[in-house]
Amino acid sequence: MPSVFEPTDEALLLAWQAGDTAAYETLFRRWQTPLRRHLTRMLDDPAAADDLVVETFLRLQRHH
Repeated sequence: MPSVFEPTDEALLLAWQAGDTAAYETLFRRWQTPLRRHLTRMLDDPAAADDLVVETFLRLQRHH
């Protein structure tokens, strides 16, 4: 959860859509660990979870 001084995910997505690549990097840093944790619990396979985290963010970038 972002602090009072950090932009929301929605604000970061809008900034990224407007061309701010740093916003995408912030979203990646913010969500990669929670997403990996969730996928690892679902799959019981840390390596597969890592692959899916990367694939998720690559797809997000491709469909920007």
